[in-house]
Amino acid sequence: MSWSAYSQLFRRCVLLACVLPGMLLQACDGTRHYGPAGDFSLTTGAGEKRTLHSYGIGTPEQPGSHYLLINFWASWCRPCVQEIPLLKKLAADHNDELIVLGIAADRLEPAQAFAQRMAIDYPLLYGEYAQTEALMRAYGNSRDVLPYSLLIDPAGQIIWRHTGLLRRADLQRLPLPHE
Repeated sequence: MSWSAYSQLFRRCVLLACVLPGMLLQACDGTRHYGPAGDFSLTTGAGEKRTLHSYGIGTPEQPGSHYLLINFWASWCRPCVQEIPLLKKLAADHNDELIVLGIAADRLEPAQAFAQRMAIDYPLLYGEYAQTEALMRAYGNSRDVLPYSLLIDPAGQIIWRHTGLLRRADLQRLPLPHE
């Protein structure tokens, strides 16, 4: 074997030794790092402005107090309707470490009427469709599919994303801290 072949083999081994442990740790804890969650400014049903940091999300330097599961939905979306009971249960079961936040990709009036009919008891935000569509895209939903959910850790990093209907098994795999 030539010196350059040994050198190339050595470089590959060093690279593997450096990269593999990080990949294994990430695979074991169930998280993926999709990057920082950009801030937003949307309104509650009462017209109050809320941002990402309003929900206990901090920065890598100063982590916040909660994980945040954001679920983009619309009143006309059948899978959105189906997953709401699961989201309500998730919010109730993990209220110490997790906030479930629904963001309506819908007009205000039908979205509010729908939320009332479904007795959604977790926080909801509303915005113009173009605004929520841009936010979904910024959070990784390049196909504009609803429902769309993502999990943000206390340091403001997106660590989980899901396109389409959430099922119980999907929520059981959320990378939340174990009690």
